Amino acid sequence: MPMLHSPHGGQVSNLPVSLQRDHDELVGREPRGQVENLSRDLAAATAAILDLNSRVAQADGLTAASRVVVEQLAAHLTLDRVALAWRRSNGGCVLRAISGVPRFDPRSETAALLQAVADEAASRGSDGSWPPIGLMNRHALLAHRRLVETSRVDAVAPFVLRDGGRVAGVLIVSGSRATVQDPTQVRFLRTAADCLVSTLALIARVEGSWLRRSWTTLRRAVGRRAFAAMTAAAVIVVAAMALPMPYRISARCVIEPMQRRFVVAPHQGLIETSLVQPGDVVRAGQALARMDGREVRWELAGLEADRRQAQQQHDSSLARGDLGKSELARLEVEQLDAKLGLLRRRESLLELKAPLDGVVLSGSLEKLSSAPVETGQVLFEIAPLDQLRVEVAVPAADYRHIAVGEAVELRFDGRLSEPISGTLARIRPRSEIRDSTDVFVAEVELPNLNESLRPGQRGHAVVTGPRNPLAWNLFHKAFDRVRIWLP
Repeated sequence: MPMLHSPHGGQVSNLPVSLQRDHDELVGREPRGQVENLSRDLAAATAAILDLNSRVAQADGLTAASRVVVEQLAAHLTLDRVALAWRRSNGGCVLRAISGVPRFDPRSETAALLQAVADEAASRGSDGSWPPIGLMNRHALLAHRRLVETSRVDAVAPFVLRDGGRVAGVLIVSGSRATVQDPTQVRFLRTAADCLVSTLALIARVEGSWLRRSWTTLRRAVGRRAFAAMTAAAVIVVAAMALPMPYRISARCVIEPMQRRFVVAPHQGLIETSLVQPGDVVRAGQALARMDGREVRWELAGLEADRRQAQQQHDSSLARGDLGKSELARLEVEQLDAKLGLLRRRESLLELKAPLDGVVLSGSLEKLSSAPVETGQVLFEIAPLDQLRVEVAVPAADYRHIAVGEAVELRFDGRLSEPISGTLARIRPRSEIRDSTDVFVAEVELPNLNESLRPGQRGHAVVTGPRNPLAWNLFHKAFDRVRIWLP
């Protein structure tokens, strides 16, 4: 580290205020020869301070300027250690540089002790010294005392740097007591501190926030051309992020028929035979299966015989004039007629027929032949395939970004290279749980004239939502998640 230059001789000019005042007092109090020597010393001190200030002004950033201050003062005044702390934007001071240590760990013992001295001096707002000079402020110099005892130096003295009346930083010197507490050295350091604070404050203001410091460091690290290229790329990316783009919502989908009919067992019984298979095209009224009618016919024959007997009983009682037995027989005939009507209806439903034109979606009864079925048991599912409905499971988080009439692009498994376009026909008002996910189901109606699509097919849908800046499209979900955790 080069030494500060101290030219000798010449007139005293451009002295700092405190040195100029000392010079004027000495001129009126000391003999002429001593005044000339003192004038030369004051001139040398002034030149040294001005040279230091010039070096600091040329430093690249506040940290580099602080390092210049501590290294130059430590070398010029033969001090053991010089440190400089500067104020934070949120209050307090933080250690910026330590002489003889280009880079230091703020958590190290030495740095922690110097930081404590800086905090103590900043809170007091005045210079200090340990061992103290006189009996003042001994109670407020605990950190000073600990630094002297721990670092094994004779004395330590902080000088408070003030900018516009407020504490801007603290300059800390330590070394032999004769050097640290020498009045001439103290006067020089005090004057140097007063002169340097404005330069350091200006550098700190120019340096700005940590974001600006990081930006400057990056610019120097990558070089001028690379930085220019990165800046241009960043401008292009920012401009692209501001472009309005349609918000595309990705969702799973499944094909369902527009309408479907279920053929159920009309009564308990046995399946005699099945006439169709899943996938068969059927017409309305076409027979699908037959139920075993032997039990029904047996019951019909028995009830018809019972009815004839009851009718004869009614007729004979009526001929004898026995009106009571005649009435009972008549009621029995009516009861048997009701049972016969029910059995005849069951007999007419033994053949299961298609309720509409369509395709048999399910209901192979080959394995159920001669097997018992219960009343209401579903045997066949039939649906027309000329018009289908696609159910799009839109995630609940994107529900407010979709609307009826918005465009949808559909791709189904097995036909991913054949996109199908459609529009949202309706949106169900209530959410559902599908595949462990909370979704709102939106419906798309599709013609299926060539019947290439089948119910149950699954695929992928992309809904084209409103236009928003590209940055919003990409990052709004992440921002919403972060906002949930913020107080």
